[in-house]
Amino acid sequence: QLQSALSGVAAGWLQPHIVLLDVGMATELSLEDQKNMVGLFRAFAALDGGHVAEWTLRFSGAEQACGDPAAFVDDMEATFDTLKKTIAANQAAMARWKKQQRRQQHKLEQQEQRAALAEAAAAAAAAAAEEEDDGGSATLIPMPK
Repeated sequence: QLQSALSGVAAGWLQPHIVLLDVGMATELSLEDQKNMVGLFRAFAALDGGHVAEWTLRFSGAEQACGDPAAFVDDMEATFDTLKKTIAANQAAMARWKKQQRRQQHKLEQQEQRAALAEAAAAAAAAAAEEEDDGGSATLIPMPK
C-alpha cells in the first residue's frame, strides 16, 4: 500500500511542467505586453486554462496565426481541467498516506507502551519471586529514635 501511495505521488511529479527559460535576451515590454504578461501569469497561478489561452492569444497581438482560437481555448481548458484533477488526486493520495503513517506511528507507540508495561510487570514478578525464595523474610533496619 505504501508503494502504491508513493507511486501516486511520483506520478504527480512526472506530470508536464511549464518552464520559463531566460536565455539572456533583454527587452522592455510595452504597457500592453506588461498587461498581457501579468494576465497570463495570473491565469497560470489560478490554473485557469481558458484565460491562459486567451492571454496567450492576446500576447500574439494582431499577427497571431492560430487557425482556430476557440478550439485552442477549449483545448487549454481541457488540459488545465486534467491538471487540476491530477493535482486533486495526488493531494488525496498524499492525505491517505499521511493518515496511514499516523495510524502506524500510533500502533508503534501503543506496542512500545505495552512492551514497557510487560517489562515492568515481569520485573515486579521477578522481584516478588526472589523475595519468596528468600523465605519471605525482609531485613529490617532499625530506625534511629
